[in-house]
Amino acid sequence: MPSDKPDSFQCGPFEVSRSPNIGLFVEKLNRLREAIDSCRILPGVGYDFSRGPNGTVLTIRPSHGQGQSSAAQGRHPFQLSFRTTKEKTTEFYVEDGIVGNNSVKTDGLTSWTNFISPARIYLEAKISDTKISSLSVKSQPVKDAMERITTQQGVQTFARISVGTIAPASAESKTLVVVQNITTDLLSPILCVNGVPAVLLTQE
Repeated sequence: MPSDKPDSFQCGPFEVSRSPNIGLFVEKLNRLREAIDSCRILPGVGYDFSRGPNGTVLTIRPSHGQGQSSAAQGRHPFQLSFRTTKEKTTEFYVEDGIVGNNSVKTDGLTSWTNFISPARIYLEAKISDTKISSLSVKSQPVKDAMERITTQQGVQTFARISVGTIAPASAESKTLVVVQNITTDLLSPILCVNGVPAVLLTQE
């Protein structure tokens, strides 16, 4: 049936034919699938969504109000999100939270970064003179252990804490979900670890 709407995805008409071209039909189906995928709502920063038979419901999360803590707003200070790109790769995003009362240089926060699922997303603080000099966000396979602190010649060089994990919902599922680990503001107390004064990233 002809349509007066433009075919922006160039799927072309689907018509009954005596001698159908299978290759052309498959190509149209692939374009149709790409069109459907491009219209999907993916996980992102600042909102939640749920899908049902009647459509998708988008719920905008409340923003931080002055004088209200992250916990009061039901928001994680390092909110973890992910998305799938047009190239079918996956990327994660971590909102910039607060590390104690320190103002430190950050790298990789508030930017989309490639990862391979299932992955642990973690913050890595570079330590200089028992102070955080910079903060990076990184990922690693869930099966690998994460060292909370790293020392070199009796001096601490790094501290780490897991922001969360991104993994399939179940062994049979291909749908990825986020499990958020950091749920409150982050602190950086100095403790004695194996006889070494060390900064330990922990939650309030």
